Amino acid sequence: MRKNIIPASLPAMGKQLMLLVFPLCFSIKAYCQIVTGKVTDRDGKGLSGISVIVKGSTTGTTTTASGQFSIAVPSTGVLQFTSIGYKTLEVSVSGRKVVNVVLSTTAGNLNEVIVTALGIRKESRKLGYAAATVKVDEITQNRTTNVMKSLEGKIAGLDIAPPTAGAGASNRIRLRGQSGFNGQTNSPLIVINGLPMDQGTRSAEGGSPATDQGDNLAQINQDDIESMTVLKGATAAALYGSRASNGAIIITTKSGAKNSKFGVEFTSNFAADEILDFTNYQTEYGTGVGGKRPATQTEAKSNGNLAWGAKHDGVPTVQYDGVLRPYSADKNRFKEFYRTGTSFMNTVALSGGGASTSYRISFSNLDANGISPDNSYHKKVFNLGLNSQVTKKLTLQANINYTHEENKNPPLVGSQGIGFSSFLHRMPLTLSIETLKTSVVGPDGSLFSTNPFDGLLTNPYYLIGRKFDYTKRDRLLGTVSVRYDFFKWLYLQGRVNADFGYNNNEYNTPHGVGAPLRNDGNTGWRGNYNINTSFNKQMNMDFLLGTTHKIGNFTIDGSFGGNMYTVNNNNTSQGVTDFVVKDVYSIANGITKTQDYRIYRWQVNSLYAFADIGYKNFLYLNLTDRVDYFSVLTPPGEVVADPNNSFNYPSVSASFIFSELLPNNKWLNFGKLRMSYADVGNANGVDPFSTQLKYTMAQQLFGTYPVATVDNTIIPNPKIEPYRVSEKEIGLELRTLNNRLNFDIAVYDKRTNGQILEVPLSSSTGYSSIKANVAKLKNTGLEVMIDGTPVKTSNFSWNISANSAYNTSKVLALAPGQTRQVVVYFNGTGNEFLGSLAYDVGKEMNQLIAKTYLRNAKGEIMLDAQGKLQASATEVNFGSANAKLTGGITNTFQYKNLSLLIHVDGKFGGKVFSSTALNGLRSGMSQASLVGREGVVFDGVLPNGSKNTISVEPRTFYSDYRTKQIADPFVFSSDFIKLRNITLSYDLTRLMIKNTKFVKGLTLSASCRNAAVLMKHIPDVDPEAFASSSDSRLGYEQHTEPTTRTFGLNLNVKF
Repeated sequence: MRKNIIPASLPAMGKQLMLLVFPLCFSIKAYCQIVTGKVTDRDGKGLSGISVIVKGSTTGTTTTASGQFSIAVPSTGVLQFTSIGYKTLEVSVSGRKVVNVVLSTTAGNLNEVIVTALGIRKESRKLGYAAATVKVDEITQNRTTNVMKSLEGKIAGLDIAPPTAGAGASNRIRLRGQSGFNGQTNSPLIVINGLPMDQGTRSAEGGSPATDQGDNLAQINQDDIESMTVLKGATAAALYGSRASNGAIIITTKSGAKNSKFGVEFTSNFAADEILDFTNYQTEYGTGVGGKRPATQTEAKSNGNLAWGAKHDGVPTVQYDGVLRPYSADKNRFKEFYRTGTSFMNTVALSGGGASTSYRISFSNLDANGISPDNSYHKKVFNLGLNSQVTKKLTLQANINYTHEENKNPPLVGSQGIGFSSFLHRMPLTLSIETLKTSVVGPDGSLFSTNPFDGLLTNPYYLIGRKFDYTKRDRLLGTVSVRYDFFKWLYLQGRVNADFGYNNNEYNTPHGVGAPLRNDGNTGWRGNYNINTSFNKQMNMDFLLGTTHKIGNFTIDGSFGGNMYTVNNNNTSQGVTDFVVKDVYSIANGITKTQDYRIYRWQVNSLYAFADIGYKNFLYLNLTDRVDYFSVLTPPGEVVADPNNSFNYPSVSASFIFSELLPNNKWLNFGKLRMSYADVGNANGVDPFSTQLKYTMAQQLFGTYPVATVDNTIIPNPKIEPYRVSEKEIGLELRTLNNRLNFDIAVYDKRTNGQILEVPLSSSTGYSSIKANVAKLKNTGLEVMIDGTPVKTSNFSWNISANSAYNTSKVLALAPGQTRQVVVYFNGTGNEFLGSLAYDVGKEMNQLIAKTYLRNAKGEIMLDAQGKLQASATEVNFGSANAKLTGGITNTFQYKNLSLLIHVDGKFGGKVFSSTALNGLRSGMSQASLVGREGVVFDGVLPNGSKNTISVEPRTFYSDYRTKQIADPFVFSSDFIKLRNITLSYDLTRLMIKNTKFVKGLTLSASCRNAAVLMKHIPDVDPEAFASSSDSRLGYEQHTEPTTRTFGLNLNVKF
């Protein structure tokens, strides 16, 4: 029976934490005065993002878009102003309440500190690898339900592709291409306050209609983010060892500021989603076949999915329910069916701090309604950050994040089936939305049949209110870190990270969908009901012993540490088919019952060390090494006498600040050359217990004896290893013309060796295949970032930031003797229609293959004797689904306190199979189907070599494209250019400070996302309308929700 199941352990845990934390937070005294001011350059222009810190403390803030700041500081304190490319300035407050400063540029000063692997903060000038810092202000103003979606097209090498799959959907995130084949985890590691986790996408995988249940980044509220760093390459993430092959995204949440008064921050955001309807289906011809309209109700049903009828003329014509209605097209079907989606999010944060302790507590609530009827997504996030100097030498830091999500009725997407989009794209426009809404249930109480495939093309209004899919998820992330400074040069840090998750999902298929209400034996009502529950527990415990020394012209930072990572997951599923009592969906009411229980256990122990060596502030060398010990790679001693379950992952990088040697060069403010190499790994593909035999107990006894069978279809390989990824990178950073024109360029070569693949075996072995380390691939690429300020006056500035990345992924080897591996044969799933996704040795990864027209030696298309299509004997390559070139351009215009941001992005170089185009042609709905309505005379030659003059009935001719798997008319470029974001914001902080005592900051912003599609090639759909965030459906378009244009309003107030 549907009920709310939430583990008792989580609320109890939360209560205990709150009892401990709240008294501590609110006992802190806040006694400093508030100082406000503005930071400008020599031309009087306000400078945004300037770091303002109370010297000698951790209290700090950053300036707003117009250069304003507000900070709590003792009357005798000193403010320190720092930023990339500007000289550090220290100003004594001396009792003042307003401090305005002017910063001057400096040649070769790069003081930015960023968070790197293991949460270690480093000056960016020391880094020998590529790392990008996200502008947090932009992701809060251009707000999306999932935070990563707002980074689309913003960072070179970071490829984000959000599926159009409902309000709480996931994202496909890749850094520098796809490191592993399908089935591996190819998304970057996500690290939140030192807690590493996989992205954990729960997307639709195709094959049958499925839902997208989001990913782990739903945990994050944009308003809680203090910093976000993208570690692009293997070297940057090397300290994470076997989890570092795809780079990492490091997120640090806010924990307040010391020596600050109690403050309240309120953020409110409202967004409305309007569907983008790119369909341009023909409206000339209506339901029917052979150029004729239905004459009876039976004909209206049997041909209800075909638009090969007569021309629309408005004459009353019988429809599937027996009612006569005008024979005309409903041209606004999609806008009539889908609604305006909305999201409303509010965040309240309390913060403050004393001399030794700071805290921040926040709570946010998101209520989102998707564009599909009855789809909603709700999220509540509680976040706590605490930082305390317990003693002079002992520091304590704690971060707690608790999230409760409810995802109701996400749309079924990705393949033919009972999803809404499948029906709306496949049924002729002669059927109006109003008709479908009113004629839903037939005389017997089941679905009113509209076509001969009601189980696959189902009237959405029958499903609304009858079919449900509810997910409730609770997640608790906790980090406690303790650091003890023995001396100024020696410290020891210990940290514990906990990740507890509980998930409950229940869904049904109602009776009467394409089948009688009662089952075949008339013992019950048709339908099914399933409930899945899981509890996931992951623990990370690490320590770090570090030292810092300066010897003459040399600086040395070194650390040694270790980590224990454990995973303990349980999953229970129960299902029933057919019911005793109608419309009661419960396990007890089911007739045929099934159940399953699975456990997932594994552990990795690690040791690691790193050393940073600097010379005279211009030359740096970074060395890291990590050894991982795997529980899942430890076979029994009787199988492998001396198992090798430990693997070493080293890295080396260097940076050369050559501008330090050119002090008299006036145009060059900063120049750095960097180089790196890393050898890391990935253990994905080696599941717990997969290297050992597993057994299944039979339900029936053999006499009085239990019977068990081997459950493995894949033969265990006790010698399997994590595959390895080695990466070389060289980069150049330049800041020129007083920091008015800046460049960051990187070239990389990334090789994957020992990729785990299933190698087919002879059936005589009793197994289908064996997993082995056999495959190889490589990614090579170029990343470019250019930032320039063409115009800069005292009141106005114009900044342009452009990024671009070119990446090619090439398959180097498969299993011995194998030249092709088919990832998915789409037509073989039964609910998808065309071609395959494949890996071909020597070709770019993710090839789209299918049959093509049969041609003669002259290249002419050869038809059969009836003038119909013939397919090639073998499949051909139509190109790679991968977009080779990605990028974006952001223009920011600032006039006093008013800011306008315009962001354009695009992707280029990929191909896509469009099932929408295929189905539109063979069903008579697309514009292409208008060709040959009186008979198709295809341009080709007959078997005797003469030019074809034979006319073929169009429905028969076009249906052969699917039957014979000829893909040529349905392969399109996936290239696009979009006007992604327009954001207008106004900073009212200075005005509010002058007129009120309690308001310390106020910013208003309005935004529009997906404002316009400037270029695309695929017809009838958005080029980003894909159903899955996995690697198994790349380049295949079929049945998703429409994409949307989002209008948003954002208010941020600080008290």
